[in-house]
Amino acid sequence: MKLRSWLAATAFSITSFTISAYDHSTIDPVAAERVGFNLQGLQWLTGSSAQEESSFLWSEKWAGVRWATATEVKALLANANLDDLDLIFFDTGNDEVVEIHYGGLGRVKASGYNCLSNEVLATFETVCKTTKEFNFSLTHATEYRFGNPDWTRKTLNLLVKIPNYTPPKSANEWDGLLSVSASDGPQLDLSGLTWMRFPMHQGMSSLDIRQALQPGGSLSDWRFATKEEMIALFRSDKTGEVNRVFLGSIGNNISQMKMAYHGFNVSKSDCSPLSMEKTPLGEDQVCTVSVPSFSATSTYDEDRSYSMYSIPQTQSFIFLPEDAMKSYSSVYLMPMLVKE
Repeated sequence: MKLRSWLAATAFSITSFTISAYDHSTIDPVAAERVGFNLQGLQWLTGSSAQEESSFLWSEKWAGVRWATATEVKALLANANLDDLDLIFFDTGNDEVVEIHYGGLGRVKASGYNCLSNEVLATFETVCKTTKEFNFSLTHATEYRFGNPDWTRKTLNLLVKIPNYTPPKSANEWDGLLSVSASDGPQLDLSGLTWMRFPMHQGMSSLDIRQALQPGGSLSDWRFATKEEMIALFRSDKTGEVNRVFLGSIGNNISQMKMAYHGFNVSKSDCSPLSMEKTPLGEDQVCTVSVPSFSATSTYDEDRSYSMYSIPQTQSFIFLPEDAMKSYSSVYLMPMLVKE
C-alpha cells in the first residue's frame, strides 16, 4: 500500500520534450523501474501523450519518436507488475490497461506479419497489438491498423523518444547536390556508398547513360546499386526521405517514375531475394521499383522493399530525356547509381 501511494505521488514527476512544436511527456524512470519496468535507457512516452490514434495519420506530430520494438517491449514487461501499467503510463491507477500497441511489425517471406520482429517497416499506421487476455504476450500479438480508437478499451501505445534526434532535411534543402553520401546527413542506410541524385543525369537519354558507364566514360566509376543495397535503403526510410533526398523539390512534379537497379540483362533472381528464376530477360532489361511517394505529411507506409520481394519487376532501359516531363504518358526510369 505504501509503495502504491509513493508511486501515485511520484509517477508523474515527468520530463518533457518538444518535437516539431508538439509537447510530449515521458514517464518517470525512477517510479517505473521501482516496480520492475526495464526502461533499457529509453525515454518512454506517457500513455496520454501517445493516445491520439487519429493523429498518427499525420507524421509531423510524431517526428522524433518511434514505436518500441518487440525486443524492447518484451524487456520492458518481463519483470514488471502489469497491474501497474495504468499507474506508471497514465497516472490514474483506477482503470486497467487492456491492450498494448507497439511497432515490431515485419514481413515474413513477403506474406503475413511477424510481431516478434524488431524490424519496424510501417511506422504510424499498421503496428502490432497484444492484450491483457494473453497477459500481453508478444507471441499472441496480431496486426493492428489504426482507425477510430475504441474508447471502451484502455489502450497503451508504446512510443519512445529517438536519442539526439535531428529532423530530416526538407526536399528543397537537397536541391543543388549532384550526389549524396552519409556525410551529407540523410537519415538513410546508404551502405557506405555515394549515391547519384536525379539532377546529375537529368537530361541524359538511356543511351547516354549506358555509354557513360562504359570504361573510360564520364560515369565509369559508377555502377548500378544491388538489390541488397536498395533493400537496405528502403528499410531505413521511415519518413518518405528517399523521395526528398534523390529528387528534391521536383519530387512532387514527376509521377510514374521508377528506380532502375542491378544492371542490364537481368533475371528475376537479380531483382528479388526470393526469386529462383535465373534466366536472363534481355539485354535492355533492368530491375525496377516505383519511387516512394513524395508526401511525408501523412502516414509513411511505403516500404518498397516489400515490392522487391513479392512482385519483382523488370523493364527496358530505353528512354529519352523529355520522358521525365511526360508524367501521365510515360514512365521515366531513374538509374540508381552508386560508387565506393
